[in-house]
Amino acid sequence: MVAVMFLLLLWSLKQQRYSNSFILCLISLFIVLIGLVSSNYPYIIPGVMTMHAAASSTRTLEFMLYAVGGLLPLMLFYNGYQYHVLKEQVTENH
Repeated sequence: MVAVMFLLLLWSLKQQRYSNSFILCLISLFIVLIGLVSSNYPYIIPGVMTMHAAASSTRTLEFMLYAVGGLLPLMLFYNGYQYHVLKEQVTENH
């Protein structure tokens, strides 16, 4: 699947469809991540530690959920703003 995504990425870059290229890179990264996690499940460090043994306490996980959940909209807005500002192609003069 990653090889197909890579070929589509090259084709998309050749066609100068940069938004499609960005999406294909994200999909490829997601596929690789899913493959990595599923091949090592349930071990975080292969053969040594399971995910349940490596997890923090429930209170810590709840705090992180609220902290990240509260900041996530701000981070997404800022990243969208960056993408909007920087979406112009760079020319030779800049």
